[in-house]
Amino acid sequence: HYMDEAQRLCDHVIIIDRGIILDLGTPDDLILRHAGRMVVEVNKPHDVKKFQGQWVAEDTGDTVLYFLETPKSLLDNFPSGVKYKQRMADLEDVFFRLTGRQLREN
Repeated sequence: HYMDEAQRLCDHVIIIDRGIILDLGTPDDLILRHAGRMVVEVNKPHDVKKFQGQWVAEDTGDTVLYFLETPKSLLDNFPSGVKYKQRMADLEDVFFRLTGRQLREN
């Protein structure tokens, strides 16, 4: 449940959801394999259909996450005024991509 700590402290990580191993590897390898280098978070309302098929995107409900190696080509296509946040991809993104769900506290 503490993906930020796992990313900083662990040599290898296993992503498990509901008792099923989804993937394993170094944090960096998992991030690159499933989320790319960068994430662009766009608040809704946002016309994700306009960008479907061009970039890997996940709808989280309140935001749309785009997973990219470099965000320049995506950002160049945004209409003016679109508010977004750009950040490095992390293990929480990997979990979301593999399960379709955000981390849960249990």
